[in-house]
Amino acid sequence: MSEAKKPVPTSRPIFVVSDGTGDTGAAVARAALAQFQVECKLRRFGGIRQPSLARRVVAEAERVGALVLFTLVDRRVAQGPRSTCSAA
Repeated sequence: MSEAKKPVPTSRPIFVVSDGTGDTGAAVARAALAQFQVECKLRRFGGIRQPSLARRVVAEAERVGALVLFTLVDRRVAQGPRSTCSAA
């Protein structure tokens, strides 16, 4: 039997941006991280229903070097993170 590997810590956080609670996005992020045995800090931003709020979260993510995962239903709100993250 092989020994269980310890998760490798990383300092790069993941920002989960959602128009709801962020539970689904956080669960997806944790499932993906589990496959690679990587520990990472998740920070949830729930209730994001305005493009200006989404842009602020993305600006903060850029400032701290975070990855952005978003589950936004409203295309108008999702356009902000989509275009900003694609340009970076």
